[in-house]
Amino acid sequence: MLCLCLWLATPLEGLTVYRFGGEDLPPPPGDFVQLGWEDLDARNHGAAVGILMDSESIAPIRFSPDTNLLPLMHQWGGVVKYWDSLDAYSGFMPFPAEGSEAHIADGDPETAFLGKSRGGHRVFAFWFIDLGVPIPIQRIRIFARERFASQHLLHWFELYGAARPDQFTHVSDTGGAELIFETKKNFDPHFELELRDTPTRELALWVRPPTFKPWEIAEIEVYSSGFIPEARYRTNVLDFGTAANIGSIEWSGETGPGASIEVRARTGDDDDPNAYFRRTYRGEEEVGYGTDGVALSRDGYEDLELSELGAIGFDAENWTLWSGPVDSAAGPTALESRPQRFAQLDVTMRSTVAGAGRLDHLQFAASPALATRLVAEIEPGVAAAGTATTFAFRFRPQLEPEDPGFDTIAIDTPAPPLAVEGVAIGGRATDFDLVRLDSNGFAVRLPIHIDVAETMELIEIGFVAEIFEYGAAFESHVFDSAQPDELPQPIIPGDADELTDSNGLQVALADIPDQAIHAFRLSAGAFTPNGDGVNDLVRVEYEVLNLRGGTPLAVTIYDLARRRIAALDAGQVNNGRGHVDWDGTGSDGLPVPPGIYVVEGGLQTDAGDESASRAVAVVY
Repeated sequence: MLCLCLWLATPLEGLTVYRFGGEDLPPPPGDFVQLGWEDLDARNHGAAVGILMDSESIAPIRFSPDTNLLPLMHQWGGVVKYWDSLDAYSGFMPFPAEGSEAHIADGDPETAFLGKSRGGHRVFAFWFIDLGVPIPIQRIRIFARERFASQHLLHWFELYGAARPDQFTHVSDTGGAELIFETKKNFDPHFELELRDTPTRELALWVRPPTFKPWEIAEIEVYSSGFIPEARYRTNVLDFGTAANIGSIEWSGETGPGASIEVRARTGDDDDPNAYFRRTYRGEEEVGYGTDGVALSRDGYEDLELSELGAIGFDAENWTLWSGPVDSAAGPTALESRPQRFAQLDVTMRSTVAGAGRLDHLQFAASPALATRLVAEIEPGVAAAGTATTFAFRFRPQLEPEDPGFDTIAIDTPAPPLAVEGVAIGGRATDFDLVRLDSNGFAVRLPIHIDVAETMELIEIGFVAEIFEYGAAFESHVFDSAQPDELPQPIIPGDADELTDSNGLQVALADIPDQAIHAFRLSAGAFTPNGDGVNDLVRVEYEVLNLRGGTPLAVTIYDLARRRIAALDAGQVNNGRGHVDWDGTGSDGLPVPPGIYVVEGGLQTDAGDESASRAVAVVY
């Protein structure tokens, strides 16, 4: 493991593919690092909860209906805690079970916790069991050792359960937990309770003996069947040795009925995604630094006194949030982040009674950063919907001597760009090559290679485009055309030009329309579908605004009596402009009679159904 971690810290020299699992797959071309699913190190933030793993794949744990889960629950983060009224000295918070208190979950029916009166006091006891993950419990058993079954009966107890964690704040407060069972007259030394597959994360057993007679518990047993409902796998923090562009995340596996697999990633500037806090004894105050004023590291946090230990949170200053889930069907998915030296991947596997998933391999690519920092903003920050607008993309790169640099800038536009008007470097217009202009955006190649000599120079690109949604994003990247296999580097929004106020790469609509169908028009008010090749079609043009994801657009032809004549297949539409043609035939494939017809477009949106219509004349 040490050798592996040190090797990963070797600075990248070119595009490198990292793969977890899939050891039987052929290696990709170029530099390649094979990683094992089982190479987890808790000190390096690797973890697996409810996961079975081998060299080939990972999958959720499957429960056998005859297997007691409590002795196994530590494998997915389960813990047992205990409270005893005669031992508690500060409040009612449970403390970690030790000694005989833990016998109730050790899987050994010959060991037991004996509740025997002490100093004239009855022994009240409270066990808190966090199963680590919600489990659909089917059966719970509580019993004494066989040879003491009749003498050490457990007469009075209450059993609680909760689907969510942290329901039991202290013994006298069960929070949102549900009372599963209670009795004051139990005479069964082998108590058994059947449940209905209710997902349960926490259990609590509250024992309150009515007499001074001794009682005991040899085991509390929990049974289930099927798959663990939710399993998690988190890789070690990976160190690339230098700031890197990370992308092309992909994975393969299988999912059963109702099951799902979510893969996410995050990147950071240091090797610890956590932030640590110290209690100061000033009320509830917690601070992120030690008594020496230095920011707390994990080692510093672990050296604190128990009473000083504060919360452990997320280091949002040095780490990104988890990305959205990577869709395996969509192919490699780029991770849009500024270059960072560290990365970590997370897998959530959700299962149902009917099925579970299996993850065979997970891989991503990384390559050295092209520049230390790339910041851009776009102006104007507000534009009219569906109107050709000239935008100025202002971009300022920061490069250090060791940065390779770039010569190509690509800008993704929310609608097909109409034109690229010019490029300027340092306020001076310059030639450029338009290497791409398509429905997704454009790319320009600069006449010089941008390196440390041009650091902090303002680069401006003028282009014409339209927007059709509020907050339209203009994502952008840089490339080095001499290194076509390297990953592009994302440009992040920021203050690239102090004379520009937008400081972002999103553009708002000047007016927010009430309807998603912004424009609905026909190419002609009349057409002659007689097959002579002239004016045989009418084009139905539409503009759609502010949709969330693709939505079917229904285009229907009616006569003036509102009888349905034909339906045109516009398919799924997104924000922007589109069209569909009508050739003058009805649903039967025959030419419609001459006359006036109504062409209607309809959408189902979050705000309700919308429609727009236009009339057209068919003449022969």
